[in-house]
Amino acid sequence: MSFIGIKKNITQKDTAEKYIGDVSTYISNNYSNNIKVHDIAKYVNITGAYLFRLFKEYLHTSPQQFLINFRMEKACELLKDCNFTTGQLARSIGYRDVLLFSKIFKKSFGISPSDYRKQL
Repeated sequence: MSFIGIKKNITQKDTAEKYIGDVSTYISNNYSNNIKVHDIAKYVNITGAYLFRLFKEYLHTSPQQFLINFRMEKACELLKDCNFTTGQLARSIGYRDVLLFSKIFKKSFGISPSDYRKQL
């Protein structure tokens, strides 16, 4: 590989890392809102398709799954630290639909949010 090819690969990696870092920051600051992948891509000023490719290549997951995983981690923290109802917890991490939140939580951890709390 030539010097130009190496420089191009380094530049692409740096750019990808910047986008992924910006996305991570955006999600950290906005996960409690009802954000979608489209909102994230718009924030970093790239297309959803490009964002998807970056996440698949560098994180081996989709942006949607990354957002879900982030929210589920926050849900676990809140289940440990707060006495929120399931509805309050769902809304606090960006889900307007409590049933959808419960379904995703159970798919992620194999148990319902209330059963998770009981096991703590």
